[in-house]
Amino acid sequence: MKLLLVALCSLGLLVGCGAVSQAAIADRQVHLQPALIAPSATLTPKPTRTPVPTPTLTPRPTNTPTPTAVPLLPTLDPEAELLDLRLAGVRGSRSGQLLRREAVADLKSLIDAARRDGFVLEIRSAYRSYAEQASTFEGWVQYELSSAAQAGKPISRKQAIAYAATYSAKPGTSEHQTGLTVDLLPQGAPEIGFRIPDPLKDWLNANAYKYGWVQSYPIKYRDGELITYELMGYTSEPWHWRWQGRDSAKALYDQGYLDTDSLLVPPELPRICDAEHDPCTILDVASTELVAIPTSTPIAVAE
Repeated sequence: MKLLLVALCSLGLLVGCGAVSQAAIADRQVHLQPALIAPSATLTPKPTRTPVPTPTLTPRPTNTPTPTAVPLLPTLDPEAELLDLRLAGVRGSRSGQLLRREAVADLKSLIDAARRDGFVLEIRSAYRSYAEQASTFEGWVQYELSSAAQAGKPISRKQAIAYAATYSAKPGTSEHQTGLTVDLLPQGAPEIGFRIPDPLKDWLNANAYKYGWVQSYPIKYRDGELITYELMGYTSEPWHWRWQGRDSAKALYDQGYLDTDSLLVPPELPRICDAEHDPCTILDVASTELVAIPTSTPIAVAE
């Protein structure tokens, strides 16, 4: 099941797949269930989907990502100001969707540019508070407990938490809590069984950096096999974009971080995320120079 979920997320068939630390992956038995984007108290049955080819079952060693040299985020205001995207005039947004003020203008420019080229985008998710992420994660813990019970193989809550953490971010670890991240989908796209159309995926990969946006978890292959999960500790999410600033995003793009055969990955955001730092506190490490940021830096990872 692990490899099936990895393939589904990497191909863009599931929205909202999460992230866990590399260390956590190494010391747990993974049991994956396909995830929805927003679990509720009553989970609807999943529709039948066309089977997706999965990678080989042959074990392979964990691949170490290559540290990526990029200028860090532009200087952000010490006190995060979250703006309502609908009130800010961002197309494809809903009232109540929030983003840090610094990223709003570039998001509006990206969505307007996509529309001019024939792609009507919808913001499916933006800022999520610690409490919202806690509720979402708990929904998946309950889903795991219920699914196991229905299958006649009950599991402990500790096991359910470990299983849910393979595809849903624990509270305090989601990039959405930074207020710098959005999930971009075509307008009206379903939340289950969705595959991002190749023309849109190609357009975003070729243009998002111009407006300061990077794909946090790009698809990665080695010898024709998906290695995103092994490489980054979580599955790829082609709909998940974070604001990095135009200079930094261009530097990443120029280095080829979106090359599916490259081990280059975006560095983790330097931040503190928890209930007391909500939105996350972005650490003051802005620089105008290119600096190497080891991807093993012990900073919270995101969904």
